This record gives sequence, C-alpha cells and structure tokens, in this order.
Amino acid sequence: MSEVLPFQGIRFDVPRIGGDMWPVLSPPWDKITPKIGETLRSAHPNNMAHLVVPAAGEVETPWPASARLLFDKWLQSGVINRDPGTGFYGCRMTFTHQGTRYCRSGFMGLCRLGRPEVSKVHPHERIFPDHYQTRLALIRETRTNFEPVFLIYPDPKEETISLLGEPDRVSGIRAEDPDQNIVYEFWPVFCRDRCERIQQLMAARDLLIADGHHRYGAAQAYAEEWHANNPTAPAVTGVDYRMCYLTPLESDGVLILPTHRVFRGLLEHLPALESSMMARYFQVVSDQYGNEKQLLDAMWAHREREPHAKVLGLFDGTRFVLLRWTGAEPDSYSTTHAERTSVWKSLDVNVLHEILLLGVLKWNRGTDSQWVSHHRDAGTAVAEVRAAPGSVAVFLNRTSRFEVQALAHAGEKMPQKSTDFYPKIPTGLVFWKIEDFSKGCSNIAG
Repeated sequence: MSEVLPFQGIRFDVPRIGGDMWPVLSPPWDKITPKIGETLRSAHPNNMAHLVVPAAGEVETPWPASARLLFDKWLQSGVINRDPGTGFYGCRMTFTHQGTRYCRSGFMGLCRLGRPEVSKVHPHERIFPDHYQTRLALIRETRTNFEPVFLIYPDPKEETISLLGEPDRVSGIRAEDPDQNIVYEFWPVFCRDRCERIQQLMAARDLLIADGHHRYGAAQAYAEEWHANNPTAPAVTGVDYRMCYLTPLESDGVLILPTHRVFRGLLEHLPALESSMMARYFQVVSDQYGNEKQLLDAMWAHREREPHAKVLGLFDGTRFVLLRWTGAEPDSYSTTHAERTSVWKSLDVNVLHEILLLGVLKWNRGTDSQWVSHHRDAGTAVAEVRAAPGSVAVFLNRTSRFEVQALAHAGEKMPQKSTDFYPKIPTGLVFWKIEDFSKGCSNIAG
C-alpha cells in the first residue's frame, strides 16, 4: 500500500525577494552545469543554485555545509517561512512543445520510502553512484528536502486532481519561465477532508519514479543510516519519507523526450555499416539525410508506420544514417538476457546498449560517464561529434510512459539517462525539513 502524506512546507516570502518567484527558482541539480550555476547565483542572492550544487572555485565554507548555513540564514531573516498549516500543494504547469500547448496538474506530498514491494514506489532507471553520493551528503548535512522526486501514478479519471481546487490568489504563487514559455501555478491545500480523501485514493496506487532516482536513493540510504545510528528511535519517523511531486500517468502533459548519446572514441570500433557483420543485426534504411532533424523525422515516421520496429539514428561525423534492428540477437545477448521480459528487450535504449554496443561491437563503455554524454537536443550532440573526431552520436525515439510503467512493474531497469520527462519541476517552490514531520493535516481552508 502506498503512503502519501501532507506536510508543512517552507516557502519563499515573495514580496521579500522582489515580488517575482522566477529569479529564485533553478532547474533540478543535475541540469545545473558550472556555467548555468554561475549565471543563476549571480542573478539573485536567493536563487536555489546557492543551495543545491557547490560553487566553483575557492569558498569560505565547503558545500554542503554552506547550504545548511545559508538556508538557516534565510529562515532566520524571513526570506523563507514555514506555512501556517499542513497539507498538500497543488502544482499546475502550462507549456508548449513542438507547437502544441499542454497542461499538467499534480501535487506535492510526502511519500513513504522502502522497497518497491512494500512502498509501491517503483524505479525504472539505474543510477550513477557518484551522483547519488552528492545527494546523500546534502541530506545528511541539511536534513532538508529542497527538490521533489517526480512520481507518476494511475488515475485515468483524475480523481485526485479534482480535489486540489484552484490556485488561491493570497497563498498561491505564479512563476513564468520566459525562455521555455512555461507557466507554473502553485498553491497549498489545507482542507482536512480533501487531504484525507487524497490519502485514501493514493493508498491504492502504485507509484513510478519518473525523475529523481538519485534523490530517492539518497533518501533511502539516509533513512537506513539514521535508523542504524538511532536504534531506540521510533520505527517510523520523518527520515522514512521523501517530498515528491505526483501527477497522473494518463495526463497528456506527461511527456517523455528521448535522450540522445554521444560515445567518445566509438568510431574506431564501428565496422562499415554495410559489412556482413553489421548487416546481420542492423539494416541500413537510408543514409541520405541532410541533418539531424530530417533523420529524427524519418525515425519517428518509421515508428508510426511500424510500431514494433526498432530503429536507431547514427551520425559518425560525415553522414546521418537510419538503422533498423533485424531482430537477430548475438549469442552473448541471448545467454545473458534469457530471463528478461519482452518489454525490456524491445526498448530502443536496450537495443542500442545491449545489442549494438555490447553484443555486436563488444564495447563496454556505453554507460561510463567518461565515454558518453547525454543530450536532449540532437543539435548539441551533432556539434559535439563535429568538435571531437572519433565520436559517434546515436539518436533514439522517445519511450512511451506506458512502456516505462510496464518495465518498472516488472522490476526491471533501463540504463541511466534513458528517459527525459518534460518539463522538469523547478527547485524552490517548496521545501520540507525532516524535523517538521507530522502525520496530521490542518483544516485552515474548506
């Protein structure tokens, strides 16, 4: 049974920060490059980049201790304040992607941690150990959730969403991302009856981690560590919960964009695409595309015509190629993955990693961050290949949310950075300190 609870959040005092929320919000920590971090920190003294990622260069107090001190300072000065009540928080995002306008509604709450069979929270991707350690260090030092884990759950009738009501002009906030044309609306839901009904409805749902696997894993590790160091503490405390953003799986606003890859040094291991060795596993559909957009359009058109066909796009520095998997499996693949589900075997990302890289090319660096980079934008992948001869870009079609759901429920995982749920939840809408844990719900508003 899933356990999703309301909580007492901490939020920015909007007038104290200049009357506009957007300048203090940041992307999720793993989207903040050193350059982006520097820009955000210089743009506003209260931008979340000051807390969630370390600053470059010499600093007086090392991160994450600097994050704890700064957050405490914000609390003491009144820049951020605890809300007067305990509840859920509605969150609506209106955005445009490829000319289509979408609206995605969800809410923030606390989710009980634990193994999937107990907590009903299912991961779908593997994680990078070094990334996981930075999130663990931050929660150890601050005992605060700054960023939510993004979860999706089945609710075809959006029963939970109907209970959130509409944004409140007094206690709600609105922020607009002018670059991405995304409008965020965020408001507290402090009605006890509605909160209790949401809890009841969520108890029967399985939850799927869409984004935030490292944050979730770090929270689990911290809970285990804390209980080991506090053996006489209650069996369930605040450390056993994680602040999450939850939205229905069926929402049209749940978009998954493909994550393309650039493999450094792969070209010398890649045989001629028309060779007999490659032809057994991959058919060259065409290499007559003038740029990455034409290739991506052809890949999607191929999938639309033949939903079960698996295609990859490839750029080796000179030509754009569309490859179609023939269905043949290398002997090593058939032996190693005999017990895998058909859903796992059919994912494009696994055709790339398990069939092409490991099975055919015997190249085992495909998930090593020293040898691979990940790109939402295909153009940046092409630019990297042009700047680094010997690299190869591989383009993927997007994975459907229902494929991700089936995979997670089967207990299987995709390689790191296989899905890109869009848009992300900005950091800074609300925070939660573990010490504020309470299972109750206020009844401030009806």
